[in-house]
Amino acid sequence: MTKARDIADSELGSLTVDTDTLVVDETNNRVGIGTSSPSQALDVNGTSNATNLTRGGSQVYSRNNILGTVSQSGGVPTGGVIEKGSNANGQYTKFADGTMICWYQDTVNDQALDGEYVSLYVGTRNWTFPAEFADGLELVAGCLESQYDTGRGWGSRIAGAGTTSASFVFFDLVSRSSGADFHFSFYAVGRWY
Repeated sequence: MTKARDIADSELGSLTVDTDTLVVDETNNRVGIGTSSPSQALDVNGTSNATNLTRGGSQVYSRNNILGTVSQSGGVPTGGVIEKGSNANGQYTKFADGTMICWYQDTVNDQALDGEYVSLYVGTRNWTFPAEFADGLELVAGCLESQYDTGRGWGSRIAGAGTTSASFVFFDLVSRSSGADFHFSFYAVGRWY
């Protein structure tokens, strides 16, 4: 019979392997790795590698899983803590608590402000969000900047928003035709679940 078989077949109390490589403290019901006197149920002194570490039934987050795809089940986060992404419609950041922030900035030369409205001139632009917001939840969206090369726009407001897009109206005191560079920045804050 081999020594491994003898140990497995015998009833052991406390066990020590190589002074502090592995210590089983039968009296206090503790296991130590890298320590000869464990102070917790499992006491590890040194670097360890765990692929799915949990504490109290919940996943423990580390540098390896904080950034990644966020997900949820029944309102409980199940994926990463922060997800960042981008596409042709802008950039977004999703957080595990359900918050999502989208933003987009661009310079175009096809934006006219030539529709008459009282004593102002207006133009509209639609924005498709880079990621979809949850339905039925409040969404805050706005335009941080609107400026022509020939001067700053007078103002802007959101004309409407849904889960996938928003429409903005730009105002100015003078009529502006398309052809000049028009700089703008949009943002939207809401929930992804």
